[in-house]
Amino acid sequence: MTAHAVVRSCSELSVGDHVEAQRDGRVLHRGRVLAVVPALELFWISDARTGTRQLLDLEMLSVLRCPVRAVPEAEANPVSVLLCRNGLSGKKIAELTGAPQPTVSHHLSAAWSVDRELKTDHEAAAGKPAPPSLPGIIRMHHVILMVQETGRYPSRHSDDASERKLAAWLRRRRRDARAGILAPELRDGLAVLPDWQRKPRDVAGDAIWRDQLAALVAYRLGGNDWPRRKAADTEQEYELGFWLHTQRFKLRRGKLSSEKAEELDAALPGWLAGRKRGKKAQLSLNRSTRVQCDRDETPE
Repeated sequence: MTAHAVVRSCSELSVGDHVEAQRDGRVLHRGRVLAVVPALELFWISDARTGTRQLLDLEMLSVLRCPVRAVPEAEANPVSVLLCRNGLSGKKIAELTGAPQPTVSHHLSAAWSVDRELKTDHEAAAGKPAPPSLPGIIRMHHVILMVQETGRYPSRHSDDASERKLAAWLRRRRRDARAGILAPELRDGLAVLPDWQRKPRDVAGDAIWRDQLAALVAYRLGGNDWPRRKAADTEQEYELGFWLHTQRFKLRRGKLSSEKAEELDAALPGWLAGRKRGKKAQLSLNRSTRVQCDRDETPE
């Protein structure tokens, strides 16, 4: 077994070291170093016994650096670890298990020292956004730069491996945003891209829809009647007629969004009615109208 090393100066300590603080041979504190102030020979630890932060004075205590070791399953208490991973606080775990809260805190501190994902899982389950890592911040900037330069989002089907990684990272951030656990730093940074939370396929589909709308507006401004999908004279008329028919179909089935319906109403008044009746149909309608008028004027 590796012997404990005596710490004679705070300059010998680093954040993350495991130490014991003794006085007269009695252990008073044991835990992980959180911060060091070498000029004052002071340092902070997370006390594994109480679960609290403690400020220790190296000149007042005998400090030993403990070898890092794996925590046995029995000491880590799998029940406490599982409850912690599912977002429960140490106090709540103590209430459910009947164990003293200092004991629960000791178990969790021991588990955190060997399971780096435990704290992240706990914060995610508890609805607390985990702070972003440096690689996460870098990927965010790469995504923003790519969208601003190319006008598109990274694709998971790209031939470029780095672009596929960005697409996978962005997909996870969309999931975090929907769950309400996206780190504020990432949320605020990605906010410069208004559509970043939407799927790229939906964004591309909307862009195509507006292109078709603009093409139909230009077609009508050119003096053309409403395009037909049947008996079309040109390929352009057929494409626009088919698109227009699809919008009418979706509206009748309640599948056209109100925003798109309003855009159609504003840009193309009368788009739902379409072409006026043909000459033959119009003559038939006029004849029926005259017959009805004659009937109304005949005295009883």
